[in-house]
Amino acid sequence: MKYSITLALAILGLAFNTFSQMTNTLPLVSTTGKAIVYAQPDEALISFTVTTSDDDILVAKQKNASISRTTIEYLKKEGVNEKHIQTQYLTVGKNYRHDRNPQQKEFQATQNFSVCVTDLNSLEEIMTGLLGLEISNLGSPQFRSTELEMHKDKARIKALENAKHKASLMTNALDQTL
Repeated sequence: MKYSITLALAILGLAFNTFSQMTNTLPLVSTTGKAIVYAQPDEALISFTVTTSDDDILVAKQKNASISRTTIEYLKKEGVNEKHIQTQYLTVGKNYRHDRNPQQKEFQATQNFSVCVTDLNSLEEIMTGLLGLEISNLGSPQFRSTELEMHKDKARIKALENAKHKASLMTNALDQTL
C-alpha cells in the first residue's frame, strides 16, 4: 500500500515539474472576461393562500374548497391555462383562541396555490382580481424567462469575447501573438 502511494506521488511530482518547466519557457498572459445580458421576462409566478376558519373542521374545509374553486374559475376566466394553476398543499388543523376562552378550539384550513401567468399584460389585472376574492395572502410575483439558457449562452460568449479582447491588447503591447 505504501509503495503505490509513493509511486503515485512521484508520478504527480514528475508531471508537475514538467508542466512548470513548460510554463517557464512559454510566454503566458492570463485574462478574465465579464458580460451582462439583460432579458425581458416572459412569465411571472405568483403564489397565494386561501385560509378559512370555523368551529367545525368540516365546515372550515368546505369553505376553503368553495373559495378555492371560485379562485380557479376566476383564473381560467382570465385566460390562465389550467396546467399553470397548481395547488401546493392543504393543511387542516386546530387553532386555539387564546384571546377568548383558552379551551375553545377553532379549526383552520389553508390551501396554497402557485400560478404561472404567461401574459404579463394581464398580470396586474389578475392580481387585483385575486385580491377581490377571499384569498388570505398574495405574494409578490417572481418574473422569469423561458429562454434563460439561451441568455446564459449569450453571456458566456460575450464574456469570452471580452477576455479575448483583453488578451489581444496585452499581447500586442508585449509584441507577442495571441
